[in-house]
Amino acid sequence: MKKTLLIAVFLGISLVAFTQTPSQNDEVTNLKKQISSLKQTNAKLEMNLKELRQISKSLQDSINKNLKEYDLKLNCEADSLKANTRLLHATKSHANLLDHSLKTRKAVFYIVFVLAIILLIALYLLSNKKIKSMSEKNDVKLFNLKDAIEVDASKTKSDLQAQISLVKAELTSAREELERKIKEAKK
Repeated sequence: MKKTLLIAVFLGISLVAFTQTPSQNDEVTNLKKQISSLKQTNAKLEMNLKELRQISKSLQDSINKNLKEYDLKLNCEADSLKANTRLLHATKSHANLLDHSLKTRKAVFYIVFVLAIILLIALYLLSNKKIKSMSEKNDVKLFNLKDAIEVDASKTKSDLQAQISLVKAELTSAREELERKIKEAKK
């Protein structure tokens, strides 16, 4: 009988001590709402991160495409330079043949030789001028493209870092707030 009475008293005290009040139920409901809103925010952040990755990938593809086009242009210019060099060598070779065949005729030789020299100098000066101007243009284009790529890359990097920092700060504050509310709910 004593044990039964003690068990009944213990059960009564336990029921009174462990029953939840309506305010605790409201806090639990609020915490659940906050958890679901945090999950929604996290899903939105993940979507934003995926979009940023896609933007970064498209930007990288665009940069790679531009670099390939520039490489093609450089290869064309190199081929043009080789063709001009071959033309210059061919012209020199032709001048030597003329010199050899016209040794006996000094007057004609001097005229042809002077014309060949003038032609070679003109070709050399024209091709040298054109090569220099093309090289300078290509250097300017390369410098501008490099600056544009660096600006875009640094802007994208800073934007990503800012968004990541913002997300981290929001998650940290939300976690601290949630932990604080859980501790309060436990008390």
